[in-house]
Amino acid sequence: MALRGQGDKRWIVEDREDGTNVNHWHWNEYDVSNWATKRLKELLSDCSCQLVSPWSFRVDSVEQVNGEATVYVRKGRVKSLCDLEVRGTWSVVGEKNSQDKCVEGSLSIELLSGEPEITLNVTAGDGQLWESSKWEDEARKFLRQVSVDFIEQLGAGANLSISKNKNVSEGEVQGRKSHSEDNANSRNSGDKPDKPNIEDNAAARQTAEVANHQATKSSKGVSVTRLELWDKFRASPKDLYDCFLLAPKIQAYTRQSAEITPQVNQRFSLLQGQITGTILSLEPEKRIVQEWRMKDWPSGHYSKVTIEIETKEEEGLCRLHLIQESVPEDYAQQTEQGWRQHIFMPIKVVFGYAPEIPF
Repeated sequence: MALRGQGDKRWIVEDREDGTNVNHWHWNEYDVSNWATKRLKELLSDCSCQLVSPWSFRVDSVEQVNGEATVYVRKGRVKSLCDLEVRGTWSVVGEKNSQDKCVEGSLSIELLSGEPEITLNVTAGDGQLWESSKWEDEARKFLRQVSVDFIEQLGAGANLSISKNKNVSEGEVQGRKSHSEDNANSRNSGDKPDKPNIEDNAAARQTAEVANHQATKSSKGVSVTRLELWDKFRASPKDLYDCFLLAPKIQAYTRQSAEITPQVNQRFSLLQGQITGTILSLEPEKRIVQEWRMKDWPSGHYSKVTIEIETKEEEGLCRLHLIQESVPEDYAQQTEQGWRQHIFMPIKVVFGYAPEIPF
């Protein structure tokens, strides 16, 4: 403990004439719900993607955005949480005549700081054509990417203007372009996108490993890659092991339905059916192997997930090592983000398993 008058100056706020929270060292919490509502409407309104010529999927309207979004800042680090639901309408329209609609419907997108849950219902038009074609898969993939762009922006602090010697006000919350938009503009202009400034070397190595892994072809012709993630939890091996196998625990931190029996060869369904698979092998408190897929992946394609739990020397601290093989290359980034934001972080927050204050 520092002697009086010799503490870190960043802690001394009340003694400063300007009262500045230097480097955002102290906990600050910002309600960015208004920004989130506005930004989601901007991203989704009148957006479209090409289906089989001459048809395109288009979001016709965003009728409601309900829920809340919050950004937390502590020690200069930004974290975010959201619980949002978007409701609107969509249609499949012709290229030459935007009024030529062959299918119309309603949409719902639920966002919980992780993998979006997308529901598309047909309300008018040729529903049989919609079901028999792969249009719904393409539409879901498109809406997922828009949702992921929003989550990235929210995760970056809703573009809060954080500076070393300046307090942040809610009025400074602004929308910004997503990474995908920035990279697309860079490619169009011939410039190389800026390299991200990553302070955590371990996270940088993990991201680089995922990004640089050479994709291969699965037996079904799907380009696949491999994910490898690490994380630490202040929990016993049994408690952490149970977080991936016991339905009540899974439902507690995902806030969505889960059906799972912790036995080999048993099928499971998580996140209201968004994730399904089969348990292949179990080593109590040490290892879980699953056949695992997401609902929007190519039909019939499964990955293999291996979760290994190791006890660290520090009392009560566990190290989790996750390997996921045969992940469709187009979904690799979204899958990694889903594990970190929709599984690992909620486990720490809900059960208090964070090795340190996460913000």
